[in-house]
Amino acid sequence: MGRIIMGRITRFSNMVFMRTHGILAVFTLSAFLAAPACAQMGTSITTKSTRGGDGLSAQNVANAARSAAQGDQSQLHLLVFAAQHGNAVAQLYIAELYQRGDGVKQDYKRAAVWYRKSAEQKQPIADFHLGYLYYKGQGVPQDMAKAISWWRKGAALGNDQSQAQLGISYETGVGVKQDFLTAADWFRKAIVKNNVAAEVNLAVLYLNGQGVSRNPGKAAALFRDAAGRGSHQAANAMGVLYDTGQGVKRNYKSAAHWFKKAAVQGDTNAQTNLGLLYAQGKGVRQSDIKAAELFKKAADAGDSDAQTYLAGFYENGTGVKHDIFKAADLYKKAAAQGQPMAELYLARLYSQGSGVPQDDTKAFKWYREAAIQGSTPAEYYLGVAYRRGIGVKKDREKALYWMRKAAQNGDTNASDALRDMQNE
Repeated sequence: MGRIIMGRITRFSNMVFMRTHGILAVFTLSAFLAAPACAQMGTSITTKSTRGGDGLSAQNVANAARSAAQGDQSQLHLLVFAAQHGNAVAQLYIAELYQRGDGVKQDYKRAAVWYRKSAEQKQPIADFHLGYLYYKGQGVPQDMAKAISWWRKGAALGNDQSQAQLGISYETGVGVKQDFLTAADWFRKAIVKNNVAAEVNLAVLYLNGQGVSRNPGKAAALFRDAAGRGSHQAANAMGVLYDTGQGVKRNYKSAAHWFKKAAVQGDTNAQTNLGLLYAQGKGVRQSDIKAAELFKKAADAGDSDAQTYLAGFYENGTGVKHDIFKAADLYKKAAAQGQPMAELYLARLYSQGSGVPQDDTKAFKWYREAAIQGSTPAEYYLGVAYRRGIGVKKDREKALYWMRKAAQNGDTNASDALRDMQNE
């Protein structure tokens, strides 16, 4: 099963998750965000107007917020009192408590109300979080234009999270016209304030040559620095660079070193990549058992690639006891997430009646799903299905279409089938 495959990058707030199975020349992007980390109590807040009519300082408010988050009702009442009397910092923390459900019942609408009040008093973190709520449609109607607007306000006030988020928006074309040059500019601004995620994202741009001249060496330097500051995503990226020889000299031992750093932090991409190195004996002593253990960790966390690799181990009895039923179950889980290799193998199991009841219709369905995603073997089998009427009504034109696609992608069986069909 294979090679390490570099693929998707997933983001949440100002963080980036890098998927790294395979040896591709560039990193690819995926345009979606997830929940932002809330501000650290008592830090990264604007100190101007830290006292409202309540007379409380920012530090007093931060202390009250910490206690309120732990369920201290007296401190929660103090925080609410301060917020109601115009204390912008208290308004920010009340909003965060409602957003997270810490010490209070989670309530996005109330969070949005208090973030807005705080933002109106120039608290840039409030701008960032309010933008996120508009992005997700939590407590407010989903509105990407408003999300961008609030992030712009936060960025203009120097908030690095908003700057990084704008960079991601321009990088992915979410809410704005895609513009890698502008994305790079926003990432650089956030990096000045030590935003690690912006550093990782800028590294991706240098690796791909998007908005900047392609420079794998510069990308490696940025990834290394971010990894040194605790980013498991960057550590995983360093593993990929050493595995593929991009920006650094190829070194499987170094690749394993970086994957291990990320894997122990729970990075499922790194766990899967490290498992592949153990399976192949690259940079580490070959061990199918360790490979299976790492795949299982990532698979249990829902990683579709790890589920597919582990399914293959169960199917073949590699590193684990042979269990075709567990293999089928894992293929199903991965296929449900759109993993093309799992779709292909699940189709084969349905075709054979192995681990699942024999069902040509379901086999056809999963071959089709895999073929749509570019799986050459699936394209060939889809051609066979249409040619012979297996799981679907016979259709010569569709059979020729899929056979040609597979043949163009180098499938010799498809080429042979095309020649036979021309003589029919």
